[in-house]
Amino acid sequence: MSLYSDTVKSYGAIAQYRLGETSGTTAVDSIGGNNGTISGGVTLNQDGAISDGNRAMLFNGTTGQIVAGSGSLSASFTIESWIRTSTVIAQMPVLSLADASAYYGLKGGQAFFYQSVAPNFAQGGPILTDGKWYHLVTTNNAVTTRHYVNGVEVYSIAQAHVTQTAGINISLFGSERWNGSIDEVAIYPTVLTPAQIANLFQIGRTAEPIIVKQIGIGVRELLVANRVYVIPVKTKLLNWQSPTGSTLLGSMDGVSFAPIGTSSANEIKQASSLGPFIQTSSSDTTVIAK
Repeated sequence: MSLYSDTVKSYGAIAQYRLGETSGTTAVDSIGGNNGTISGGVTLNQDGAISDGNRAMLFNGTTGQIVAGSGSLSASFTIESWIRTSTVIAQMPVLSLADASAYYGLKGGQAFFYQSVAPNFAQGGPILTDGKWYHLVTTNNAVTTRHYVNGVEVYSIAQAHVTQTAGINISLFGSERWNGSIDEVAIYPTVLTPAQIANLFQIGRTAEPIIVKQIGIGVRELLVANRVYVIPVKTKLLNWQSPTGSTLLGSMDGVSFAPIGTSSANEIKQASSLGPFIQTSSSDTTVIAK
């Protein structure tokens, strides 16, 4: 069992290539069954990116590739992977469609998405060519492409998108190949929220989710510091109290938090202006949603 893999499935992925195979020529799609054929310079059973110990694959930048028979990117989509570069090449595809209508990966060391219809390019964010593992996510809601690195949005651009259907390639776009390691590739037919993306990064690194649970109306909850909790949409008022005093923080996206208020020791505080996510600075804080 893997919390990371289970979370990918729970978020609605339609394809998941964990790339943890230790032998053979098949890269298993653990969700859609659209398995890929491994060929060329691919070394299996390499150190993986995430904390559950799943292995990764190393691609040589010239011949290493995986080809699957079918696949698609819906009008709204999310593509996710963990990547690590070896030698930097100008264009480094992680995933593409076989008809060359889409390409997700790096260009010039930056997050990159190409589509065959204008506007064609979405490139931006930090340079990711220092040989470290990065969690790279690209989303498009049929209007805007966004790139996320390690759970944080780093670039966005207006880029309309339509459904594209063709075979799925990993480390292959024309004559270009990935040079380095790839792990945990997933495709979703929806746009993951910033909180979900941040949660995947957190789980991958620590095996502990950021989002711990949804609290209930009228249920007394003892919070763990710095974890994210979801409050019910019908919440009108939130009471909180801590024997030592605490700061309660709120967020609209589950990533960026701002203080709602600070309590003194044993002081009962109330908040009525709330986003859907909360966290606290102290593990002895009790909250009740009303």
